[in-house]
Amino acid sequence: MYILEIVIVFLILLLLYSTGWLVRIIQLLVARFLDFGRALIESIIREQIEKPEVKKKPKRS
Repeated sequence: MYILEIVIVFLILLLLYSTGWLVRIIQLLVARFLDFGRALIESIIREQIEKPEVKKKPKRS
């Protein structure tokens, strides 16, 4: 049964590749992953910049 599923997925991928849609789908996914990564890194940097500084209390002796 698994062989039939593998064959069907392979045929679908072959159809997408032959029509050029596979390349477009991969390019779209890569662009979305890059946008997500860029937004994630940007939010981390912004969070580090906006973090208030913690003032140290002087030690009493």
